[in-house]
Amino acid sequence: RAQKDLFGQAQPGLFETAFATASGDAIVSSDLLNTVLSASGTLATVFPNTTAGNQLRMAARLIAASPTLGLKRQIFFVQLGGWDLHASQVVNSDPVTGAHANLFSQISQAIDAFYKATVELGIANQVTTFTASDFGRTFRSNGDGSDHGWGSHHFIVGGAVQGQRYYGTFPAMGLNNNDEVGSGRLLPSTSVDQYAATLARWFGVSESNLGLVVPNIGGFATSNLGFMG
Repeated sequence: RAQKDLFGQAQPGLFETAFATASGDAIVSSDLLNTVLSASGTLATVFPNTTAGNQLRMAARLIAASPTLGLKRQIFFVQLGGWDLHASQVVNSDPVTGAHANLFSQISQAIDAFYKATVELGIANQVTTFTASDFGRTFRSNGDGSDHGWGSHHFIVGGAVQGQRYYGTFPAMGLNNNDEVGSGRLLPSTSVDQYAATLARWFGVSESNLGLVVPNIGGFATSNLGFMG
Protein backbone atom coordinates (compact mmCIF):
# COMPACT_ATOMS: atom_id res chain seq x y z
CA ARG A 1 0.00 0.00 0.00
CA ALA A 2 2.77 2.45 0.97
CA GLN A 3 4.62 1.68 -2.25
CA LYS A 4 1.50 2.34 -4.34
CA ASP A 5 0.97 5.67 -2.56
CA LEU A 6 4.59 6.62 -3.14
CA PHE A 7 4.40 5.97 -6.88
CA GLY A 8 1.08 7.85 -7.04
CA GLN A 9 2.59 11.09 -5.79
CA ALA A 10 3.58 13.94 -8.11
CA GLN A 11 7.14 13.54 -9.36
CA PRO A 12 9.69 16.32 -10.04
CA GLY A 13 10.60 15.36 -13.63
CA LEU A 14 9.56 13.41 -16.72
CA PHE A 15 11.92 10.51 -15.99
CA GLU A 16 10.70 10.12 -12.43
CA THR A 17 7.06 10.38 -13.56
CA ALA A 18 7.53 7.68 -16.22
CA PHE A 19 9.30 5.39 -13.74
CA ALA A 20 6.62 5.89 -11.09
CA THR A 21 3.82 5.24 -13.61
CA ALA A 22 5.44 2.05 -14.92
CA SER A 23 6.17 0.79 -11.41
CA GLY A 24 2.67 1.59 -10.21
CA ASP A 25 1.11 -0.17 -13.19
CA ALA A 26 3.30 -3.21 -12.52
CA ILE A 27 2.05 -3.43 -8.92
CA VAL A 28 -1.58 -3.16 -10.04
CA SER A 29 -1.05 -5.83 -12.70
CA SER A 30 0.68 -8.10 -10.17
CA ASP A 31 -2.20 -7.75 -7.72
CA LEU A 32 -4.72 -8.51 -10.47
CA LEU A 33 -2.77 -11.56 -11.63
CA ASN A 34 -2.44 -12.93 -8.10
CA THR A 35 -6.19 -12.56 -7.62
CA VAL A 36 -6.97 -14.30 -10.91
CA LEU A 37 -4.52 -17.15 -10.24
CA SER A 38 -5.97 -17.71 -6.78
CA ALA A 39 -9.48 -17.88 -8.24
CA SER A 40 -8.50 -20.27 -11.03
CA GLY A 41 -7.70 -23.07 -8.57
CA THR A 42 -4.87 -25.57 -8.66
CA LEU A 43 -3.77 -28.18 -11.18
CA ALA A 44 -3.84 -31.86 -10.36
CA THR A 45 -0.80 -32.40 -12.58
CA VAL A 46 2.40 -32.61 -10.52
CA PHE A 47 5.34 -30.63 -11.86
CA PRO A 48 8.97 -31.29 -10.89
CA ASN A 49 10.44 -28.73 -8.52
CA THR A 50 13.13 -27.61 -10.96
CA THR A 51 13.97 -24.45 -12.87
CA ALA A 52 12.13 -25.62 -15.99
CA GLY A 53 9.36 -27.31 -14.03
CA ASN A 54 8.51 -24.21 -12.00
CA GLN A 55 8.45 -21.98 -15.07
CA LEU A 56 6.19 -24.34 -17.01
CA ARG A 57 3.91 -24.76 -14.00
CA MET A 58 3.36 -20.99 -14.00
CA ALA A 59 2.77 -21.03 -17.77
CA ALA A 60 0.11 -23.71 -17.29
CA ARG A 61 -1.56 -21.69 -14.53
CA LEU A 62 -1.60 -18.58 -16.73
CA ILE A 63 -3.13 -20.57 -19.58
CA ALA A 64 -5.81 -21.85 -17.21
CA ALA A 65 -6.56 -18.24 -16.20
CA SER A 66 -6.57 -16.88 -19.76
CA PRO A 67 -10.40 -16.80 -20.13
CA THR A 68 -10.67 -14.61 -17.03
CA LEU A 69 -7.88 -12.36 -18.32
CA GLY A 70 -9.54 -12.15 -21.74
CA LEU A 71 -6.49 -13.50 -23.55
CA LYS A 72 -6.90 -15.58 -26.71
CA ARG A 73 -3.30 -16.02 -27.88
CA GLN A 74 -0.28 -16.18 -25.62
CA ILE A 75 3.43 -16.86 -25.99
CA PHE A 76 5.47 -18.00 -22.99
CA PHE A 77 9.26 -17.99 -22.93
CA VAL A 78 10.86 -20.56 -20.62
CA GLN A 79 14.63 -20.55 -20.28
CA LEU A 80 16.98 -23.26 -19.09
CA GLY A 81 20.66 -22.39 -19.11
CA GLY A 82 23.77 -24.49 -18.66
CA TRP A 83 24.02 -26.06 -22.13
CA ASP A 84 27.35 -24.43 -23.02
CA LEU A 85 29.13 -27.63 -22.09
CA HIS A 86 32.80 -27.09 -22.75
CA ALA A 87 33.41 -29.23 -19.66
CA SER A 88 31.71 -31.86 -17.48
CA GLN A 89 29.44 -32.92 -20.33
CA VAL A 90 29.67 -36.58 -19.36
CA VAL A 91 31.28 -38.35 -16.41
CA ASN A 92 33.74 -41.19 -17.02
CA SER A 93 32.53 -41.46 -20.65
CA ASP A 94 29.07 -42.48 -19.40
CA PRO A 95 26.34 -40.68 -21.44
CA VAL A 96 23.72 -41.08 -18.69
CA THR A 97 25.67 -39.08 -16.12
CA GLY A 98 27.09 -35.60 -16.14
CA ALA A 99 25.66 -32.16 -16.89
CA HIS A 100 24.25 -33.05 -20.31
CA ALA A 101 22.17 -35.95 -19.01
CA ASN A 102 20.96 -33.90 -16.03
CA LEU A 103 19.76 -31.09 -18.30
CA PHE A 104 17.97 -33.50 -20.63
CA SER A 105 16.30 -35.18 -17.67
CA GLN A 106 15.10 -31.84 -16.29
CA ILE A 107 13.66 -30.59 -19.58
CA SER A 108 12.09 -33.97 -20.36
CA GLN A 109 10.28 -34.22 -17.03
CA ALA A 110 9.15 -30.58 -17.12
CA ILE A 111 7.73 -30.73 -20.66
CA ASP A 112 6.07 -34.07 -19.91
CA ALA A 113 4.28 -32.49 -16.93
CA PHE A 114 3.35 -29.42 -18.98
CA TYR A 115 1.79 -31.52 -21.73
CA LYS A 116 -0.16 -33.54 -19.15
CA ALA A 117 -1.41 -30.25 -17.69
CA THR A 118 -2.72 -29.15 -21.10
CA VAL A 119 -4.53 -32.48 -21.37
CA GLU A 120 -6.00 -31.93 -17.89
CA LEU A 121 -7.21 -28.48 -18.99
CA GLY A 122 -8.65 -29.86 -22.22
CA ILE A 123 -6.50 -27.62 -24.41
CA ALA A 124 -3.75 -29.94 -25.64
CA ASN A 125 -4.62 -29.24 -29.29
CA GLN A 126 -4.32 -25.50 -28.68
CA VAL A 127 -0.90 -25.48 -27.01
CA THR A 128 2.39 -26.23 -28.75
CA THR A 129 5.72 -26.43 -26.95
CA PHE A 130 8.95 -26.21 -28.92
CA THR A 131 12.64 -25.85 -28.16
CA ALA A 132 15.08 -23.30 -29.56
CA SER A 133 18.76 -22.48 -29.14
CA ASP A 134 21.25 -20.03 -30.60
CA PHE A 135 23.82 -22.74 -31.40
CA GLY A 136 24.51 -26.46 -31.17
CA ARG A 137 27.49 -28.50 -29.99
CA THR A 138 30.29 -30.11 -31.94
CA PHE A 139 30.26 -33.86 -32.43
CA ARG A 140 33.96 -33.95 -31.55
CA SER A 141 34.95 -34.00 -27.89
CA ASN A 142 37.46 -31.52 -26.50
CA GLY A 143 38.39 -34.04 -23.81
CA ASP A 144 35.79 -33.10 -21.18
CA GLY A 145 32.96 -31.62 -23.24
CA SER A 146 32.28 -30.17 -26.67
CA ASP A 147 32.60 -26.78 -28.31
CA HIS A 148 30.25 -24.47 -30.21
CA GLY A 149 28.62 -26.16 -33.19
CA TRP A 150 26.18 -25.46 -36.00
CA GLY A 151 23.31 -27.91 -36.50
CA SER A 152 21.23 -29.15 -33.60
CA HIS A 153 18.05 -31.14 -32.99
CA HIS A 154 14.84 -29.68 -31.60
CA PHE A 155 11.52 -31.15 -30.64
CA ILE A 156 7.89 -30.05 -30.72
CA VAL A 157 5.18 -31.29 -28.35
CA GLY A 158 1.42 -30.76 -28.46
CA GLY A 159 -1.91 -32.20 -29.47
CA ALA A 160 -1.74 -30.50 -32.88
CA VAL A 161 1.76 -31.82 -33.63
CA GLN A 162 2.23 -34.56 -36.24
CA GLY A 163 4.54 -36.40 -33.89
CA GLN A 164 6.62 -39.53 -33.52
CA ARG A 165 8.71 -38.76 -36.59
CA TYR A 166 11.74 -36.79 -37.73
CA TYR A 167 11.52 -33.72 -39.96
CA GLY A 168 14.47 -32.79 -42.12
CA THR A 169 17.39 -35.05 -42.93
CA PHE A 170 19.05 -36.78 -40.00
CA PRO A 171 22.82 -36.23 -40.23
CA ALA A 172 25.45 -38.92 -40.28
CA MET A 173 26.58 -38.91 -36.66
CA GLY A 174 30.33 -39.03 -37.07
CA LEU A 175 33.43 -37.23 -38.28
CA ASN A 176 34.88 -36.90 -41.77
CA ASN A 177 31.63 -37.29 -43.71
CA ASN A 178 29.52 -35.04 -45.93
CA ASP A 179 27.47 -33.73 -42.98
CA GLU A 180 30.53 -32.68 -40.98
CA VAL A 181 32.15 -29.41 -42.07
CA GLY A 182 35.18 -29.41 -39.78
CA SER A 183 35.99 -29.65 -36.08
CA GLY A 184 32.93 -31.84 -35.55
CA ARG A 185 30.42 -29.19 -36.66
CA LEU A 186 27.33 -30.67 -38.31
CA LEU A 187 25.77 -28.92 -41.31
CA PRO A 188 22.03 -28.28 -40.76
CA SER A 189 19.61 -29.71 -43.33
CA THR A 190 16.71 -27.51 -42.22
CA SER A 191 16.64 -23.79 -41.49
CA VAL A 192 15.30 -22.12 -38.37
CA ASP A 193 13.38 -19.89 -40.80
CA GLN A 194 11.40 -22.91 -41.99
CA TYR A 195 10.95 -24.04 -38.39
CA ALA A 196 9.63 -20.61 -37.38
CA ALA A 197 7.41 -20.26 -40.45
CA THR A 198 5.71 -23.59 -39.77
CA LEU A 199 4.96 -22.57 -36.19
CA ALA A 200 3.90 -19.04 -37.20
CA ARG A 201 1.39 -20.38 -39.73
CA TRP A 202 -0.19 -22.61 -37.06
CA PHE A 203 -0.28 -19.64 -34.68
CA GLY A 204 -2.41 -17.74 -37.19
CA VAL A 205 0.00 -15.72 -39.32
CA SER A 206 -1.45 -15.38 -42.82
CA GLU A 207 0.44 -16.34 -45.97
CA SER A 208 0.60 -12.68 -46.98
CA ASN A 209 2.23 -11.71 -43.67
CA LEU A 210 4.55 -14.68 -43.35
CA GLY A 211 7.40 -12.79 -45.04
CA LEU A 212 7.09 -10.02 -42.46
CA VAL A 213 7.49 -12.50 -39.59
CA VAL A 214 10.22 -14.59 -41.27
CA PRO A 215 11.92 -12.25 -43.79
CA ASN A 216 14.31 -14.87 -45.21
CA ILE A 217 11.70 -17.56 -45.84
CA GLY A 218 11.63 -16.83 -49.58
CA GLY A 219 15.12 -18.28 -49.89
CA PHE A 220 13.94 -21.82 -49.10
CA ALA A 221 12.08 -24.36 -51.18
CA THR A 222 9.32 -24.79 -48.61
CA SER A 223 7.96 -22.68 -45.78
CA ASN A 224 5.98 -25.51 -44.20
CA LEU A 225 7.85 -28.47 -42.75
CA GLY A 226 4.57 -30.28 -42.09
CA PHE A 227 4.91 -31.01 -38.39
CA MET A 228 1.78 -29.05 -37.42
CA GLY A 229 -1.71 -30.37 -38.11
